[in-house]
Amino acid sequence: PIPQDLFRPLRQSSYGIDLSDRADLKALYERMEKVLRSMPDKLPWCSSPIISGRKTRQGEPTLLVNPALTFQVIGQGCDTPVEQVEKAMTAAHNAFEEWSTTTAESRAQILERLSDLLEAGQEELITLLVYEGGKTLPDAVSEVREAVDFCRYYACEARRLMSLPM
Repeated sequence: PIPQDLFRPLRQSSYGIDLSDRADLKALYERMEKVLRSMPDKLPWCSSPIISGRKTRQGEPTLLVNPALTFQVIGQGCDTPVEQVEKAMTAAHNAFEEWSTTTAESRAQILERLSDLLEAGQEELITLLVYEGGKTLPDAVSEVREAVDFCRYYACEARRLMSLPM
């Protein structure tokens, strides 16, 4: 007999959206429209460097446009000033010691939490990928699902590999 747990998935798969189902597609478009409407000043996204957990907006922001519709402004972006790069490198170096002593189980839990957050925010991510990245809807959905699946896969792999005898 074949063991039943052989057919049990090792990890939860990402949530899929059936783009061939008109009702699912319509619901996704409505959620994407809601994301766009919820953004202030009709400039949904603002990108800027984050150093040590803080946004470091400096300088004049650049307008970001939808590459498929170049007349459509979808946000603003700020480049990282050269003087901030040194701060970012120092912060990363300082964080390495704590991260290097973080257990595989803790890292796996962080990856699973990230996968849950990505999945919970998938409408915003899909909208961002379509409008800012110029992705097609199927590609945007697939990209978010892939990110979620990778996080869950590596969480499982961390647990599996760290449980092997050295």
